[in-house]
Amino acid sequence: MLDKITVSLPRDIPVAEGERLHLKANRKPASGARVINDELVTVKSVGADGRIELADGRVLEKSFREFLAG
Repeated sequence: MLDKITVSLPRDIPVAEGERLHLKANRKPASGARVINDELVTVKSVGADGRIELADGRVLEKSFREFLAG
């Protein structure tokens, strides 16, 4: 069961277009393409609903919280 636990310190991190994010979890978002722990990505846009669209077309749902400013 330890592979199902996420331990993190919640913080508010402002995210804007063009910023880089350092992903900290492996996951396959509902939008399709997989994201990988330790990956650096670039933000294309942030939706009003909290979704983050990445420059490569992938989308992080509002519930995806495992990232740091990169």
